Amino acid sequence: MSGLNLTPNVMVVEKTNSVRRETSSYVLESDIIGREYDKKNIISLLRQPHEIQNVSLVAIVGIGGLGKTALAQLVYNDVEVQNLFEKYMWVCISNNFDVKTILKKMLESLTKNKIDDTLSLDTLQNMLRDNLTDKRYLLVLDDIWNESYEKWAQLRTYFMCGAHGSKVVVTTRGTVVAQTMSVSVLYVLNCLIPEESWGLLKKITFGDDPIAVNQTTESIGKKIAEKCKGVPLAIRSLGGILQSK
Repeated sequence: MSGLNLTPNVMVVEKTNSVRRETSSYVLESDIIGREYDKKNIISLLRQPHEIQNVSLVAIVGIGGLGKTALAQLVYNDVEVQNLFEKYMWVCISNNFDVKTILKKMLESLTKNKIDDTLSLDTLQNMLRDNLTDKRYLLVLDDIWNESYEKWAQLRTYFMCGAHGSKVVVTTRGTVVAQTMSVSVLYVLNCLIPEESWGLLKKITFGDDPIAVNQTTESIGKKIAEKCKGVPLAIRSLGGILQSK
Protein backbone atom coordinates (compact mmCIF):
# COMPACT_ATOMS: atom_id res chain seq x y z
CA MET A 1 0.00 0.00 0.00
CA SER A 2 2.72 2.31 -1.08
CA GLY A 3 0.19 4.95 -2.09
CA LEU A 4 -0.75 5.19 1.56
CA ASN A 5 2.87 5.27 2.73
CA LEU A 6 2.39 1.99 4.56
CA THR A 7 4.43 -1.16 4.95
CA PRO A 8 3.36 -4.68 5.94
CA ASN A 9 4.95 -4.13 9.36
CA VAL A 10 1.61 -3.70 11.08
CA MET A 11 0.78 -5.09 14.49
CA VAL A 12 -2.84 -6.03 15.16
CA VAL A 13 -3.79 -5.84 18.82
CA GLU A 14 -7.06 -7.37 19.97
CA LYS A 15 -9.07 -5.12 22.23
CA THR A 16 -12.05 -6.25 24.25
CA ASN A 17 -14.77 -3.68 24.73
CA SER A 18 -16.87 -4.34 27.83
CA VAL A 19 -19.65 -2.10 26.47
CA ARG A 20 -21.41 -4.11 23.77
CA ARG A 21 -23.32 -2.40 21.02
CA GLU A 22 -26.99 -3.04 20.38
CA THR A 23 -27.57 -4.77 17.07
CA SER A 24 -30.42 -4.60 14.58
CA SER A 25 -31.66 -7.02 11.94
CA TYR A 26 -30.49 -4.97 8.96
CA VAL A 27 -27.22 -5.45 7.11
CA LEU A 28 -25.93 -4.22 3.76
CA GLU A 29 -25.18 -7.53 2.07
CA SER A 30 -22.50 -6.06 -0.20
CA ASP A 31 -20.46 -5.18 2.91
CA ILE A 32 -20.14 -8.83 3.95
CA ILE A 33 -17.42 -10.92 2.33
CA GLY A 34 -16.67 -14.61 2.76
CA ARG A 35 -19.89 -15.79 4.43
CA GLU A 36 -21.94 -17.04 1.47
CA TYR A 37 -21.13 -20.69 2.25
CA ASP A 38 -22.09 -20.25 5.91
CA LYS A 39 -25.27 -18.45 4.93
CA LYS A 40 -26.33 -21.33 2.69
CA ASN A 41 -25.61 -23.82 5.47
CA ILE A 42 -27.71 -21.94 8.03
CA ILE A 43 -30.60 -21.53 5.60
CA SER A 44 -30.45 -25.25 4.89
CA LEU A 45 -30.77 -25.90 8.63
CA LEU A 46 -33.76 -23.56 8.85
CA ARG A 47 -35.52 -25.48 6.10
CA GLN A 48 -35.33 -28.70 8.10
CA PRO A 49 -38.07 -29.06 10.75
CA HIS A 50 -37.16 -30.94 13.92
CA GLU A 51 -38.46 -34.51 13.94
CA ILE A 52 -40.23 -34.06 17.28
CA GLN A 53 -40.17 -30.46 18.52
CA ASN A 54 -42.24 -27.72 16.92
CA VAL A 55 -39.60 -25.14 17.82
CA SER A 56 -35.91 -25.99 17.47
CA LEU A 57 -32.73 -24.03 18.08
CA VAL A 58 -29.65 -23.37 15.96
CA ALA A 59 -26.62 -21.78 17.62
CA ILE A 60 -23.96 -19.85 15.69
CA VAL A 61 -20.85 -20.09 17.85
CA GLY A 62 -17.47 -18.42 17.47
CA ILE A 63 -14.94 -16.06 18.98
CA GLY A 64 -15.60 -12.34 19.15
CA GLY A 65 -15.29 -10.41 15.92
CA LEU A 66 -15.91 -13.34 13.55
CA GLY A 67 -19.17 -11.92 12.23
CA LYS A 68 -21.77 -14.10 13.95
CA THR A 69 -24.23 -11.20 14.02
CA ALA A 70 -23.53 -10.34 10.38
CA LEU A 71 -24.19 -13.94 9.36
CA ALA A 72 -27.45 -13.98 11.31
CA GLN A 73 -28.43 -10.70 9.62
CA LEU A 74 -27.70 -12.13 6.17
CA VAL A 75 -29.90 -15.12 6.91
CA TYR A 76 -32.68 -13.08 8.52
CA ASN A 77 -33.01 -10.81 5.47
CA ASP A 78 -32.73 -13.51 2.82
CA VAL A 79 -35.77 -13.72 0.52
CA GLU A 80 -35.95 -17.50 0.80
CA VAL A 81 -35.99 -17.28 4.58
CA GLN A 82 -38.68 -14.59 4.46
CA ASN A 83 -40.86 -17.04 2.56
CA LEU A 84 -40.25 -19.86 5.05
CA PHE A 85 -41.81 -18.16 8.07
CA GLU A 86 -44.96 -16.25 8.96
CA LYS A 87 -43.49 -14.22 11.81
CA TYR A 88 -40.03 -12.74 12.40
CA MET A 89 -38.31 -11.35 15.49
CA TRP A 90 -34.84 -9.96 16.14
CA VAL A 91 -33.73 -9.35 19.72
CA CYS A 92 -30.29 -8.21 20.87
CA ILE A 93 -29.57 -9.73 24.29
CA SER A 94 -25.91 -9.08 25.29
CA ASN A 95 -25.41 -9.01 29.08
CA ASN A 96 -29.01 -8.20 29.93
CA PHE A 97 -30.76 -11.57 30.03
CA ASP A 98 -33.90 -10.29 31.72
CA VAL A 99 -36.91 -12.40 30.73
CA LYS A 100 -39.45 -9.59 30.91
CA THR A 101 -37.25 -7.26 28.86
CA ILE A 102 -36.70 -9.94 26.23
CA LEU A 103 -40.44 -10.63 25.91
CA LYS A 104 -41.05 -6.91 25.49
CA LYS A 105 -38.40 -6.68 22.75
CA MET A 106 -39.85 -9.73 21.00
CA LEU A 107 -43.28 -8.11 20.94
CA GLU A 108 -41.88 -4.82 19.66
CA SER A 109 -40.08 -6.67 16.88
CA LEU A 110 -43.25 -8.56 16.01
CA THR A 111 -45.70 -5.68 16.10
CA LYS A 112 -43.36 -2.80 15.12
CA ASN A 113 -44.95 -0.87 17.98
CA LYS A 114 -43.64 0.40 21.30
CA ILE A 115 -44.73 -1.81 24.20
CA ASP A 116 -45.71 -0.20 27.50
CA ASP A 117 -42.99 -0.65 30.12
CA THR A 118 -45.58 -1.03 32.87
CA LEU A 119 -47.15 -4.20 31.48
CA SER A 120 -46.82 -7.25 33.70
CA LEU A 121 -44.90 -10.38 32.76
CA ASP A 122 -48.19 -12.28 32.57
CA THR A 123 -49.66 -9.74 30.15
CA LEU A 124 -46.54 -9.82 27.99
CA GLN A 125 -46.46 -13.59 27.74
CA ASN A 126 -50.16 -13.69 26.86
CA MET A 127 -49.62 -11.12 24.11
CA LEU A 128 -46.68 -13.10 22.78
CA ARG A 129 -48.60 -16.36 22.75
CA ASP A 130 -51.50 -14.67 20.97
CA ASN A 131 -49.07 -13.64 18.22
CA LEU A 132 -47.12 -16.89 17.93
CA THR A 133 -49.54 -19.74 18.61
CA ASP A 134 -49.68 -22.06 15.59
CA LYS A 135 -47.53 -19.65 13.57
CA ARG A 136 -44.27 -20.72 11.97
CA TYR A 137 -41.79 -18.13 13.19
CA LEU A 138 -38.11 -17.22 13.14
CA LEU A 139 -36.58 -15.68 16.25
CA VAL A 140 -32.99 -14.43 16.37
CA LEU A 141 -31.49 -13.95 19.83
CA ASP A 142 -28.25 -12.12 19.18
CA ASP A 143 -25.18 -12.05 21.43
CA ILE A 144 -26.22 -14.29 24.32
CA TRP A 145 -23.93 -14.63 27.34
CA ASN A 146 -26.33 -16.12 29.88
CA GLU A 147 -25.29 -19.52 31.25
CA SER A 148 -28.18 -19.85 33.70
CA TYR A 149 -30.42 -22.77 32.79
CA GLU A 150 -33.18 -21.46 35.05
CA LYS A 151 -33.43 -18.13 33.20
CA TRP A 152 -33.35 -19.82 29.82
CA ALA A 153 -35.96 -22.42 30.83
CA GLN A 154 -38.31 -19.64 31.96
CA LEU A 155 -37.94 -17.69 28.71
CA ARG A 156 -38.25 -20.82 26.59
CA THR A 157 -41.68 -21.71 27.96
CA TYR A 158 -43.16 -18.51 26.55
CA PHE A 159 -42.38 -19.09 22.88
CA MET A 160 -42.66 -22.85 22.42
CA CYS A 161 -46.20 -22.39 21.11
CA GLY A 162 -45.12 -21.90 17.49
CA ALA A 163 -46.10 -24.17 14.62
CA HIS A 164 -43.92 -27.08 13.54
CA GLY A 165 -40.82 -25.80 11.77
CA SER A 166 -40.38 -22.68 13.89
CA LYS A 167 -36.73 -21.81 14.52
CA VAL A 168 -34.71 -19.90 17.08
CA VAL A 169 -31.24 -18.79 15.95
CA VAL A 170 -28.87 -17.72 18.71
CA THR A 171 -25.42 -16.18 18.38
CA THR A 172 -22.92 -16.65 21.17
CA ARG A 173 -19.22 -16.90 21.86
CA GLY A 174 -19.53 -19.84 24.24
CA THR A 175 -20.38 -23.48 23.70
CA VAL A 176 -21.47 -23.57 27.35
CA VAL A 177 -24.23 -21.10 26.52
CA ALA A 178 -25.35 -23.26 23.59
CA GLN A 179 -25.33 -26.37 25.76
CA THR A 180 -27.36 -24.58 28.43
CA MET A 181 -29.98 -23.79 25.81
CA SER A 182 -30.07 -27.41 24.55
CA VAL A 183 -29.67 -26.34 20.94
CA SER A 184 -30.51 -28.82 18.20
CA VAL A 185 -27.58 -27.77 15.99
CA LEU A 186 -24.34 -26.05 16.97
CA TYR A 187 -22.80 -24.28 13.97
CA VAL A 188 -19.19 -23.29 14.57
CA LEU A 189 -18.19 -20.22 12.56
CA ASN A 190 -14.60 -20.26 11.31
CA CYS A 191 -12.18 -17.47 10.42
CA LEU A 192 -11.98 -16.11 6.89
CA ILE A 193 -9.49 -17.71 4.54
CA PRO A 194 -6.59 -15.50 3.31
CA GLU A 195 -8.23 -14.54 0.00
CA GLU A 196 -11.44 -13.53 1.78
CA SER A 197 -9.44 -11.51 4.32
CA TRP A 198 -7.65 -9.62 1.57
CA GLY A 199 -10.93 -9.11 -0.31
CA LEU A 200 -12.50 -7.52 2.76
CA LEU A 201 -9.49 -5.35 3.52
CA LYS A 202 -9.30 -4.24 -0.11
CA LYS A 203 -12.98 -3.30 -0.18
CA ILE A 204 -12.78 -1.28 3.02
CA THR A 205 -9.53 0.46 2.12
CA PHE A 206 -10.03 1.13 -1.58
CA GLY A 207 -13.76 0.67 -2.15
CA ASP A 208 -14.55 -0.18 -5.76
CA ASP A 209 -11.57 1.67 -7.23
CA PRO A 210 -9.59 -0.91 -9.29
CA ILE A 211 -6.92 1.63 -10.23
CA ALA A 212 -5.83 1.99 -6.60
CA VAL A 213 -4.77 -1.67 -6.42
CA ASN A 214 -1.62 -2.69 -8.26
CA GLN A 215 0.66 -5.71 -7.88
CA THR A 216 2.76 -4.10 -5.16
CA THR A 217 -0.30 -2.87 -3.27
CA GLU A 218 -1.87 -6.31 -3.42
CA SER A 219 1.27 -8.05 -2.18
CA ILE A 220 1.61 -5.72 0.80
CA GLY A 221 -2.14 -5.75 1.45
CA LYS A 222 -2.26 -9.54 1.64
CA LYS A 223 0.56 -9.55 4.19
CA ILE A 224 -1.26 -6.97 6.28
CA ALA A 225 -4.56 -8.87 6.03
CA GLU A 226 -2.79 -12.05 7.12
CA LYS A 227 -1.90 -10.40 10.43
CA CYS A 228 -5.62 -10.13 11.23
CA LYS A 229 -5.82 -13.94 11.37
CA GLY A 230 -9.09 -14.11 9.47
CA VAL A 231 -11.10 -12.11 12.01
CA PRO A 232 -13.42 -9.70 10.14
CA LEU A 233 -13.65 -7.19 12.99
CA ALA A 234 -9.87 -6.84 13.10
CA ILE A 235 -9.77 -6.47 9.32
CA ARG A 236 -12.48 -3.80 9.38
CA SER A 237 -10.75 -1.88 12.16
CA LEU A 238 -7.43 -1.95 10.33
CA GLY A 239 -9.08 -1.16 7.01
CA GLY A 240 -10.70 1.90 8.53
CA ILE A 241 -7.32 3.14 9.70
CA LEU A 242 -5.72 2.54 6.31
CA GLN A 243 -8.61 4.19 4.48
CA SER A 244 -8.19 7.35 6.52
CA LYS A 245 -4.49 7.66 5.66
